[in-house]
Amino acid sequence: MRKMGYCCGQKLAFTPLALFCYGQSMCTIARDQPYHVYEATSTQYGVTVSDRYTYCTKCFEALDEKGISLSENPNDTSNMVPKSKFTLMKNDQIDLEPFEQCKLCHRRWHRICALYSKKVFPEGFTCETCRAEKSLSKADNRFTAKKLPHCALSRFIEDRVNKYLKSNPAGKDCEVIIRVLCATDKEVEVKPLMKQKYGPMGFPDKFPYRTKAVFAFEVIDGTEVCFFGLHVQEYGSNCPPPNQRRVYIAYLDSVHFFQPRQLRTDVYHEILLGYLHYAMQLGYTMAHIWQKIPKPKRLQDWYKKMLDKGVGEHTVFDYKDIYKQARDDNLTTPMALPYFEGDFWPNVIEDCIREVQNEEQERKHDDEDDVFHSGDNGKICCSKKRNNLKKANMKSKKKLGTSTGNEVTDKLYNNFEKHKEVFFTIRLMSPQSELTAQNSEINDPDPLMPSDLMDGRDTFLTRARDEHWEFSSLRRAKYSSICFCHALHNQEKGEGLSYTCNNCQGTAVWHCPSCDDFDLCNKCYESMSHPHKLEKVSALVEVGGEDKQDAGNSRNESIQWFSSLELENGTGLSAVNSHLQ
Repeated sequence: MRKMGYCCGQKLAFTPLALFCYGQSMCTIARDQPYHVYEATSTQYGVTVSDRYTYCTKCFEALDEKGISLSENPNDTSNMVPKSKFTLMKNDQIDLEPFEQCKLCHRRWHRICALYSKKVFPEGFTCETCRAEKSLSKADNRFTAKKLPHCALSRFIEDRVNKYLKSNPAGKDCEVIIRVLCATDKEVEVKPLMKQKYGPMGFPDKFPYRTKAVFAFEVIDGTEVCFFGLHVQEYGSNCPPPNQRRVYIAYLDSVHFFQPRQLRTDVYHEILLGYLHYAMQLGYTMAHIWQKIPKPKRLQDWYKKMLDKGVGEHTVFDYKDIYKQARDDNLTTPMALPYFEGDFWPNVIEDCIREVQNEEQERKHDDEDDVFHSGDNGKICCSKKRNNLKKANMKSKKKLGTSTGNEVTDKLYNNFEKHKEVFFTIRLMSPQSELTAQNSEINDPDPLMPSDLMDGRDTFLTRARDEHWEFSSLRRAKYSSICFCHALHNQEKGEGLSYTCNNCQGTAVWHCPSCDDFDLCNKCYESMSHPHKLEKVSALVEVGGEDKQDAGNSRNESIQWFSSLELENGTGLSAVNSHLQ
C-alpha cells in the first residue's frame, strides 16, 4: 500500500476505554460489560445537544423504580426519567481512526498517519506522495507550543533543561520547550469536621493558593510531542500557617517518547528540580510530594534519586518522610499539618476526628450503663467498670508508639507511620535562610494565565478522551500534541463553540439536524445542494455550558479516579510510574 502512495495500509482503531458510571463514586463500566443508558436530547438554535446517562448493572439495579432526576438539584422530582426508559447496551463499541482525502490525488490517508487537522491546516490535505512528486512544501503549523507565550518560570526551567542537554554529547542536538499553560488563584476549603473542631481554636476556614500547569515538549521528526506535565499548588507568604510558603506537587504525568532514551530520567529530574529551585528563589521554604501511583517502590526510588541529586547540587536543603518530619517537628495537633487541595491527609483527619467522636460516644454510653446499674446491684457496677477498664486498655494497646495527649493526633501518627514511604517533605532552604526569607513577601513575577482546558488535570483528560487525544504510541502522541497545542492557542476564541463549514472550513451558519455533523457557510449553502433541510445557526450561543460545568464539578472526585483508569489505556499523558525511568 505504501508503494501505491498510501500511508500504512492498516485498519486502525482507537484504544477501547471504560465508561463513566453515574452511580456510585469511583464506579466504571469495563470493556465488554453490559450497561444501561438514557440519552436526553434538546434542540436550541437549530442544534441538538445530547447528554448520556450511563449506569453499570449493579448501580442501575440499586436505583429506585422512579429512575433518576435530570435536574441540577437532586431533590427536584419534576424532571424524572423512569428506569423503563433506559436501554440495555454493551460497552463494545470500536471507534476507527478517521481518514482524510488528498485534494490532489484523492488517496485516503489516516488522519493520524498524515498528522493532519483541518483546524490547523484549513487549506486542505496534500499527501506526502503528492508533495514529493510535485516538490511541494508542507504548510507551516502556526499553533505550536513554541509560539505559546513564555513567562519567568517557563524560561527558568527551559534554560536549565536545555543547558543540561547541551552539556551532554547525546543531547546536544535536542531542544526542550517548557510552557506554563495555566496559572489561577484558588482556595482550598477546610472539611466540616476539621472546621467544627479546630475552627474555634483559630484554624482557618480556607487557604488561598495559586495553581499552575507546567508542560514540556520536544520536537521529534519535525513535530512537537508533549512528553511531560506538572500540576502544582503554591501557598504564598499571604497564606496563613500551616500552609504558608509551601508548594505541593499535585500531579506529575509523562509519556516515554523523549529522545534520546538514555537521558529521559535525567531530563525529568531537571524539570522537577528546576521548578523546586525556582520556588526556593521566590521565597518558598517547603515542598511536598504525595507519590500516589500504584507500584510505589520504583517511583519512591525515582524521587529519592532526584532529591539526592538536588541535595548534592544545593537545589534543595534536605528531605524526609512525613512520619520523621512530624516527629522532628514535635507535631502535637492536626492544626500544624499542611492542608492541601486534593491531598490524602484532609480526608484522614476527618476519619480520625470521626473515630474519636464515636469512641467518646461509646464511653459515654458505657458510663450511663454504669450509673443505671449501680443502684440495683453493686456487683454489676463493678463488673461493668472492669469491662470498661479492659476496653480502655485494649484501645491504648492499638496506639502504636506515639502518645501526644491528643487522641486525634495519636491516630494521625499511626497513619503517618503506615504511609510514610509515599509522602516526601522537602526543605528548600536552610533554617537560617528560612528566617531571612520570612522578612520578605513572595512576589510572583508572572501574571495569572486562566485556561478552561488546563485548569486542573481532569478537564484535559476529559477533553483527551472525547477527542481521542491518545499518547499510546509515538504517531498518536504527535497527532494529539498538534491538536492539543491548537486548542491552547484558540481558547480565548471560544474553540468548541464555533462551527466550521464542511466544504470550505469557513465559519458555518447553517446546520443539518438530520446528519451527524454537517454545517455550511452562507456561500456554500447557496451553491450546494443537500438532501435535508438546513437550519440557520448564526445566533448560536453556548448551550448548556454552565450546567455541564456544574455537573462536572459535582462529579469531580469520581472523574479524578476515572481519569487514572484512562491513563492505563493510553488516553492523555500516561501514568508517570510507567515511564519515568
